[in-house]
Amino acid sequence: MEISYLNHASIIVKQDGVRLLIDPWLDGTAFEGGWGLRYDNPEAMKQVEACTHLWVSHFHQDHFHRPTLQKILAIHPNIIFLGNNSYNFQLDEAAKKLGFKNVFSVFERKPIDLSDDFRITRYPTRGIDNMLLIKTNGITILNYNDCRIPPLSQKLLKKKFGKIDILLSNFNHAGKLLLYPFPSPGVIKEKLISNFSENYKIFNPSCILPFASYHYYKVPASFKQNEAMLTGDDLAPLDKRIKPWKIGDKLVWEGNGAIIKKGNDAFQNELEELSYKQNYTKEEIINAAGQFALTLKKRLGWISGFFPVLYIEIADLSEIIGFKISKGGFSADKKTQPHIIAHSQALINWFGKPFGTDSFVVGAHFDIKNENRIPLKWQIALGILVESKLDLKSMFLMLFSRKGLRFLKSRREELLGHLLQFRLTANYHDD
Repeated sequence: MEISYLNHASIIVKQDGVRLLIDPWLDGTAFEGGWGLRYDNPEAMKQVEACTHLWVSHFHQDHFHRPTLQKILAIHPNIIFLGNNSYNFQLDEAAKKLGFKNVFSVFERKPIDLSDDFRITRYPTRGIDNMLLIKTNGITILNYNDCRIPPLSQKLLKKKFGKIDILLSNFNHAGKLLLYPFPSPGVIKEKLISNFSENYKIFNPSCILPFASYHYYKVPASFKQNEAMLTGDDLAPLDKRIKPWKIGDKLVWEGNGAIIKKGNDAFQNELEELSYKQNYTKEEIINAAGQFALTLKKRLGWISGFFPVLYIEIADLSEIIGFKISKGGFSADKKTQPHIIAHSQALINWFGKPFGTDSFVVGAHFDIKNENRIPLKWQIALGILVESKLDLKSMFLMLFSRKGLRFLKSRREELLGHLLQFRLTANYHDD
């Protein structure tokens, strides 16, 4: 059994005639130009030509990267696209719209045999993330990817999975750090190392592969976050089971253990800042914000009026606007203290594009200007919930849909973990 590391979260698992390609982002940028690849692997696309199957974990652009997928489609039109299908998103339908002809729907917790000795099962977490359990040649591989679930949830799933031989997990921050003032890089790195170690302790795998974290932030407002990024080498001292492989390397499972073999050389890219290509007027931004507010109000209903105003400085215009879900966008006095600052193009993308909140926040297209981050956090949470169809109205409708109930049941360990974690936290604070 072999696992080749192509780039970022992209790997190929090879066994029993199956070559499963996962999460290919092989060149270009993601999140409206907010992310770039830290390394370039010129040989990656050549390895894709021999793949039999393609699976994408979720729709974030560093996983569902349309430009890379279109290139794969051009050179390998017959590849089998394993498209996730859930209550709140359908990557199988998105793959068909891109032009993939061989699309196979992958439902939650439903095992699929890709060959006589290669079985995959998708386990969902949170709103959009998914882990993939692979069983092949007597080996169990858990691609944990970007998942984050409570310890109790991990324990419950571990009982179901049994012994895990190989665990793949991300290890860096992925999005705007909502910190003000911004701490030293060392403080952030210590927290990242702690988070990573918590991910593998309960699963207790024989081999740990850090991956899905070799991006960098291109937005000038968030460029400083690159100083607080880890590499696999930073994690190696934590545990002898951690294999700090490099992009282009390959893991080979021989006998009862893993060997890392040096692959083709990937080279490190220079960090380049994003230059926005278009400027928009304050009126255009206010209009876009108004349309976005209408979308949110339709899903949130009467509670829309209870959320605070977010004040935004438009960096290239030196203007300040306000945004409130019940009111939309409006002009604000220049003496108003803004909560965030962002370029006009970034704001148009946020208010006007599908999954705009997600791209705005994960792509880190803004900087924080105020220690009061409550309005910002509310807008982020509500925007992402509505975009992911996990707002209160959507959740209520789930209770009257067979597919919606299946959505909740498929996340039973996670929901239980969050519920009990909340209770324990509440009890702790009451003492």
